[in-house]
Amino acid sequence: TGCTFYEAYAGSAAVSFGLLEKGVIGKAVINELDPLIYNFWYSVMNHPNELVRMIEDANITVATWEEMSHYRNSEYLEDKTSLQIGFAGLFLNRTNFSGILKANPLGGLEQTSAYKIDCRFNKARISESILKLANFANRVELHNLDALTFLKNHTKYRRNNNTFVYIDPPYYEKGPSLYRYYYDDSQHRELANFIKKKAYPW
Repeated sequence: TGCTFYEAYAGSAAVSFGLLEKGVIGKAVINELDPLIYNFWYSVMNHPNELVRMIEDANITVATWEEMSHYRNSEYLEDKTSLQIGFAGLFLNRTNFSGILKANPLGGLEQTSAYKIDCRFNKARISESILKLANFANRVELHNLDALTFLKNHTKYRRNNNTFVYIDPPYYEKGPSLYRYYYDDSQHRELANFIKKKAYPW
């Protein structure tokens, strides 16, 4: 209670924000390597009103999906703003099968399924959530690093109960099919060997 909570593999950051909303933790330090997810959270914390306007103006169509799918190419991001990248990450999460960023759109490219591309894109609900989460901006610190680099740099010398580190790495077997950034066996072992030596609670 009241600790600084480190979430090394943030993704939806549901744990960090759930604890902030309940007043359990004092601060969340969130790390996410995927630029689409990191820039979404950066936009929520720094440009929430602009992000909401982009949501309100968006056409939830396959044509927009095809445009947003270019953001999955890292070279395409070079001249884009955090807001543009963050919106693309949100759009793909809400319109892709199971929210998987590397997947195809709900309903398929031909939209032949009963569930169409816009069935999970409730603009009002998403916008409300973004504005609510933006209220925690002064209690959230964001990083865009490899998780082990993040842990080594930002939890160094932490040994007391004012720190709690939450570690939820990519799935061992299913990771490659679910995530754009995943771990092989050696990386899982490196994480295990690193965290076993830490004195802070995790």
